[in-house]
Amino acid sequence: MAIFTAYAPPGAADAAVASDDILFLREGFSWMALLFAPVWAIVRGTWIVLLVWIAAVVLASLIAARFGEMTGLVVYVGVALWFGLEARNLRGAHLARRGWQIAGIVAAASAREAEERFFAKLAGDAVDGRLPPPLPRAPLRSRHSGFPPVVGYVAGGEL
Repeated sequence: MAIFTAYAPPGAADAAVASDDILFLREGFSWMALLFAPVWAIVRGTWIVLLVWIAAVVLASLIAARFGEMTGLVVYVGVALWFGLEARNLRGAHLARRGWQIAGIVAAASAREAEERFFAKLAGDAVDGRLPPPLPRAPLRSRHSGFPPVVGYVAGGEL
């Protein structure tokens, strides 16, 4: 099973209007972004990501000129793998910057099944034809909230 994130377009308050425009973005590794990164970025319209990719290629070329071709190749492959891992997250961030909101998260075997599950759940949860409320966000904790840090904290110093 794969995880899909459903994004609703900006200003989508009515589920019937937004249903055609909801975008299902699969989470996980993207082979297309790994193998064809510039084309992937252009097709998706993520121009900042394309500029970052170009800068990474230039950096790999400079490293290859300074330290040898093998080092440049290792840097390039590392950047390509990172891009394959993060491409879908970068696209989600791009959508969020444009005002798209996360409408839900669905586990399904395919994009079609994700749509069916999402809209079946939406039909059951719809109130007055409106989308369900957005997912709650974790509250931010200030550094001076009076609570000790969570990671590595042991009360009284005993294990």
